[in-house]
Amino acid sequence: WCPPVTLVSQSGVKLYPPPFIVAAAERRCSQREDAVGVCSGKEEEEEETNAEFPLSVPDGYYAYYEPQVRTPADEISPFFAAMDLLRMPGDLTNAKKTVEDIDTKLVSTRRELTKLENELDSSDTSKYGVDGELFMMRKSCHKIESGKYEYEVCIFGKATQRDIGQKGGGTHLGSWDSLLMENGHRTLKWDKGTKCWNGPVRSAEVIVTCGRATKILSADEPETCRYVFTMESPIACDEQFK
Repeated sequence: WCPPVTLVSQSGVKLYPPPFIVAAAERRCSQREDAVGVCSGKEEEEEETNAEFPLSVPDGYYAYYEPQVRTPADEISPFFAAMDLLRMPGDLTNAKKTVEDIDTKLVSTRRELTKLENELDSSDTSKYGVDGELFMMRKSCHKIESGKYEYEVCIFGKATQRDIGQKGGGTHLGSWDSLLMENGHRTLKWDKGTKCWNGPVRSAEVIVTCGRATKILSADEPETCRYVFTMESPIACDEQFK
């Protein structure tokens, strides 16, 4: 803007911008005073003209100059060099984004941990076993094929018998009942299943022994409509097992 605009105190002292910038801007204005159509701040008489409407605007017309990136040749550039140091480097910006993503995941993980702790604290601890070993298995189901049947037991769910290849339905062997310690082994129990023809209601139990992975090893029916399975699982590898 020509002439440069400054902020002046009541006593007449120029406060802003600094004198060296004002001086540089005044030099720039003096270089542009001779440009076509530039208003230098002096009063000029208006003249009527029959000039045609221009197809383009020359650089400097009425103090308009096409914006350009500052170069070292621009005498004001050194005064803005220090501001470049305030820009955040690209790698630092990426690092900041990574930290923000990690913080978001950390908040989500802490929220999930609090939810699980509250669930465990508010529940009957005996439901999950002496050491809470069934907590991590609480939504799991395990299958085995034996003879012409497939058996499935779901922790805290149902036990079911189906024909091999059958996708749904099946015979209800019982609903989750309890976890007991019997003869040094953990025994998972399901009861109140579908009543056998002219016999008792069906029930199922899983005898758990120590193993590296959780899987059912065998299925048996030692008594009519009473189903017994053996399972290996790390949950049985405790001090008592040792």
